[in-house]
Amino acid sequence: MRTTKLFLSVMCLFLLLTGCKSYRSQNVLQERFYHIIESGEEVRFGDIADFEWDRVDIVWPYSDLEEFRKSNSEIENLPRSVAKRISQQALEENETLFIFSLGNKFVAYDEALYYDVKEVGLEFGAHYYSPETILRKTTFPEHAGRRRFKSMDEWYNRRKSAGKK
Repeated sequence: MRTTKLFLSVMCLFLLLTGCKSYRSQNVLQERFYHIIESGEEVRFGDIADFEWDRVDIVWPYSDLEEFRKSNSEIENLPRSVAKRISQQALEENETLFIFSLGNKFVAYDEALYYDVKEVGLEFGAHYYSPETILRKTTFPEHAGRRRFKSMDEWYNRRKSAGKK
């Protein structure tokens, strides 16, 4: 009896943990934007994502969830963890969030640094793009102290080592 209870407890815990889907950004966009900027290639936005989508909504720095919902279509099944990340965006100055959807249903999200997003030709204030959008290196003015990072992890580690959260 005791073994059965233990087994059932472990199985319930396993099912709970496997059922919780994490939508942590994979930082794929940052790496691919970096490649576009460095190589000078022109790429269709739809070709740099490894999943199917028909619209990407953008949450720019200093945006918040309510502003996002007012200015964009309502995306179904937006996970709470992603909504929380969007609400935190109001505090960030250098990150841009991308919310991918297919048929108005949430598919994935990713992040990239604001300057690199601008440098591949995405315009600040634009709320969404399609897979047919062409990304290419643009002439975006350099800012004092700006560094280009291959990945968001590299950027986070640099901030962490500098004592920033």
